[in-house]
Amino acid sequence: MGEKLDNIYSIYGITDNPFPKTPTIRIDNPDKRMNGSIFFEGIFPEQISKFRELLENRTNMIYVRGFQYNRGDGKSALMAHAFYIYKNKRDTAVAFIRCTGNKGNVRSINHYCIEIIRQLHQRGYLWKAFSVLIGKFISDSTKYAYAKPNFVRMFKDNPTPPYKLKFTAYTTIYRIDVFTKAFTEWISENVGCNPKFAKELSKIYLTNPANLEKDILKKNSDKIEDIGNCLKMLKAGGFDWCYFFLDQMEDSLNIPVSALNNFTSSLRRVLEKSSNYATIVATLHPESARNLLDIPEGRINIQSFAPLNEQHYVMLYAEDMLKENRGGELIETYMREFAIDGSDSSKSSPIDPQVSTYITSYCEGNLRDILRTMHHVILFAANKKQQEIDMNFIKSNHKETMGKEFSNDAYQQFLTSIQHD
Repeated sequence: MGEKLDNIYSIYGITDNPFPKTPTIRIDNPDKRMNGSIFFEGIFPEQISKFRELLENRTNMIYVRGFQYNRGDGKSALMAHAFYIYKNKRDTAVAFIRCTGNKGNVRSINHYCIEIIRQLHQRGYLWKAFSVLIGKFISDSTKYAYAKPNFVRMFKDNPTPPYKLKFTAYTTIYRIDVFTKAFTEWISENVGCNPKFAKELSKIYLTNPANLEKDILKKNSDKIEDIGNCLKMLKAGGFDWCYFFLDQMEDSLNIPVSALNNFTSSLRRVLEKSSNYATIVATLHPESARNLLDIPEGRINIQSFAPLNEQHYVMLYAEDMLKENRGGELIETYMREFAIDGSDSSKSSPIDPQVSTYITSYCEGNLRDILRTMHHVILFAANKKQQEIDMNFIKSNHKETMGKEFSNDAYQQFLTSIQHD
């Protein structure tokens, strides 16, 4: 990464402020400070190991739980890390959606399904599976076998869903409706998709693929059934497994009991449809977990398919960040991501280790607060042209860097705590 001409951070050997001002995961944000692609694996080593095991075992539902009620304990970061791992696997399809509360647009299971299908389309998974199934159909067909090389060329020229597909120009097949009918019958029989869904998807993908969002996602249909049909197509089209990440699902659970019953029964249906096809990963905090289990119907729905037990969750504890200088290593991970090309990697960090430990302790191990605080620390220090960021600098500029006036009593408590560790 090249150095900016007006880079105030060059005194630290970095190209920019490595820390996000607003540490919230936005998976498709090109800024790596925001999209979760920066990750320090030593942050929760035991939990990460268990999480990987649950993922690799294709557990039907995994809860990433936090012990804190407030945000920032690393749940979203852990899920984003897994998303990037599986995103790079050729036979795996992934979706990462941000759930919302009652005032948002992604608050119900139906909304979740819409967003998952949207991403399966936008990321090209459905299109790739569709092209594979078309190839299989052509191979089985005596009527259309002659056009196989033309279909191969068509999908090679269009590796992602185009706005408009020049179907006839590629294949010399003029009766698209007749071809669609034959393919729909084949896919219904061989893949098990609902004929109506298969027909609608085929009609769109063979003419105007970009219209899928308008013609299917906005259509009044059972989106849970639609998810089931998509999963069957993906499996038959070469995708061995799917991982769907529901970030901030807890925001959708602050709802009346009747709505919570509907939520859990719908979630149960999704789990039924995704059985043998997909793993669903969702975040929960203590209150949302309790909400799921406090109502009898909800408890039955959850416990029968995806119980909140050790075989289905990992628990993150913010105080683990206070161990073994994990906060300091997290900070240095972000610093390295923005190192100026060709800079001396052996040069010591401008951030004194005690500052990292102090900030981690001050933020009580909360990742979001650590990153936000570091953004302000680096910004203020760079503007002051402060080359070494040590505790004297932090204490002298505590309100500007930490947001509050310096407290000597709190600082003495901190010193006592690190002496005991």
